[in-house]
Amino acid sequence: MKKNYFFALFASLMLFMAMPANAQVESMADLYGTYRFTATITPTEAGAAYADFWSEECEVVITEESSGWYLASINNFLGADYSPSVSGFDATNHTFTVNNPNGNYKYWNDMSGYNGVTDTEGTGIGIADAYAMQFSFDPETKEITIPDFTIAGFAWPAGECVTTIYANVTNVKMTLIQAEKVEIPDITGQWTFAGSLRYPDKSPKSFTVDLAPSDATMKNWDATITFEGFESAAVTLPATFDGSLLEIPYDNLVLSEKDSIRLGTRTSATEKKGSLEFKYTSSTAMMLWNYIYVRKDTVKANADGEMVEGGVTYQVFEGDAYITREDPNAYDWSGTYNVTVPVEGCDVFDESEMFPTEFNMVISKTAAGFSITEFLGFNDYYVNYPLTVSADGKSAEVALTSYYGPAMLKYVGEVDGDYLYYVLSDGNGEATSLKLTLQDDGSIVLGDFCVQSWAWMANAYNPYVLMSSAKAKKEVFDWAGTYVATSNVVEEGGSNNFSSEFEIVVEQATDGSYLVKNVMGYDVYTLNQGFFALNVAEDGNSATIDLGAYYGCLFLTGKYPDYYTLNDINGGVSLLNLVLNADKTVSVDDFTVYYLNYSTYASTKCATYSNVTLTKKAVDTAIENVVVENKAVEGIFDMQGRKIDAIAAPGLYIVNGVKVLVK
Repeated sequence: MKKNYFFALFASLMLFMAMPANAQVESMADLYGTYRFTATITPTEAGAAYADFWSEECEVVITEESSGWYLASINNFLGADYSPSVSGFDATNHTFTVNNPNGNYKYWNDMSGYNGVTDTEGTGIGIADAYAMQFSFDPETKEITIPDFTIAGFAWPAGECVTTIYANVTNVKMTLIQAEKVEIPDITGQWTFAGSLRYPDKSPKSFTVDLAPSDATMKNWDATITFEGFESAAVTLPATFDGSLLEIPYDNLVLSEKDSIRLGTRTSATEKKGSLEFKYTSSTAMMLWNYIYVRKDTVKANADGEMVEGGVTYQVFEGDAYITREDPNAYDWSGTYNVTVPVEGCDVFDESEMFPTEFNMVISKTAAGFSITEFLGFNDYYVNYPLTVSADGKSAEVALTSYYGPAMLKYVGEVDGDYLYYVLSDGNGEATSLKLTLQDDGSIVLGDFCVQSWAWMANAYNPYVLMSSAKAKKEVFDWAGTYVATSNVVEEGGSNNFSSEFEIVVEQATDGSYLVKNVMGYDVYTLNQGFFALNVAEDGNSATIDLGAYYGCLFLTGKYPDYYTLNDINGGVSLLNLVLNADKTVSVDDFTVYYLNYSTYASTKCATYSNVTLTKKAVDTAIENVVVENKAVEGIFDMQGRKIDAIAAPGLYIVNGVKVLVK
């Protein structure tokens, strides 16, 4: 298990360099790649014991920051297990801002102090002052120059900060070896705001961004922005997209001339020039990278009686906010998966804690896209790992680091004076990423992962188990079974025969179709009208009953000419929708029951049902898998029971009597 406990923090140093006029580097993504790092590192006497942590020459990789909190990370910087992050990029001045590594607080094993990086004078700095080191780049060669700095340790004995210099680092450069090919996903279409507002009672409450490429590079776009409720209905602005960050610059974008309402900035009441920025997270979601401020211009007297222009905050799009779009071709990663790890793929390091080799993984769909919300039986507050889906939709990555540090599974408690957590790491025990690869059969292969304990203050890790070759299969809900329905019921017309609790029986036929056999104790088959067909959607998460399928309506019970019929909430014969919930209960549309005289067509409402929820009985009478003993069962059927020659589209099918999910 690879373990390095090196942590560094940069100080603020500005470089003033002459740069070529014609920049070829337009975004941080243009700098992604592998670099040759060179420097002169001079350890002090105090730092001689730690010299092996640093390399004067090594390979460094700049790539997209996996947790999504920053623009990029610089992996293996100084040859150490250290990945400082990049938060700012300036194409005009050819610089980018480098921070401390994502709050991933690390200590050397035998040091009680905090480790950081200072300027060459060795002046002590606090954490809050270490966010402004500027790297500069040559836009033609992409060579990166880094200010001289020192590696220093900080300790606080008796509450007093003590700084110890361990090494001086000078002549630092990074020379490009191999550029990283950045895939530019297609973001064409309409994106709609989804998130929180500072003033939810005020308009605008939403906006849309319609995107269309303006050239073949897919880097330049036309963005048509429409804010809800203003006469300036739409404005089209040029935008840029580097595969990671969408930027839409604006200058004096007025939403309402009449009310003097416009887009502003976060830092100035009068500034009218800014940029809308969104971080691409999936094919259906982009995160709001900076708050969007809507301001109302004002003119009022100052303390000296002079009339001055200003601006008040009118609305703010903030918080966990995104713009989202519907992508009908995108694979739906959400669902409950059964994960199995083969015995040979489980390597136990510490038998004091045992973890299951078969467990559920729950992937939930959110405004941001998809997130793992349950793993290894843990579904605490900490387990919320966003998926970054590949452009082709066939794989996804989960960042195993967050703003607060490693990917936590659970807070265990205070142990030996420290705070202990279970954390999820990659196969090397490091906080990189976990890859999920979609297979043709709809299953998912997981990359190697490790469960460790993490002592927060000591930053000590103890590996428990390494799991390899894990495979996940999405659980396909079997709609067959006996359900107990609970509901609110209002009886009308003097009827007293309709209970708020009743049963529904669904069976699966040998051709794979689902049939409603019994409702409210009435055997549908005895009416000789045919069974109610339960038409299951391709994704298996919803179903419908056609209330007009037989003789213009569905009969519950009766004998000619007097019947009870099942109708929609309006007394009509539309589709009755059933939706599978996360807890495996089924929600049903509100519906009504009518008495019908089939001779005169006179009808009377008997009951109205609302808030109907079906819960499958624990003892399931459903046919789980049809054993192929009859040749009539062989073949391919869709979920409506129709035999087909071949599978032409993704969805649920019955193949030789067995349900199969095909992507």
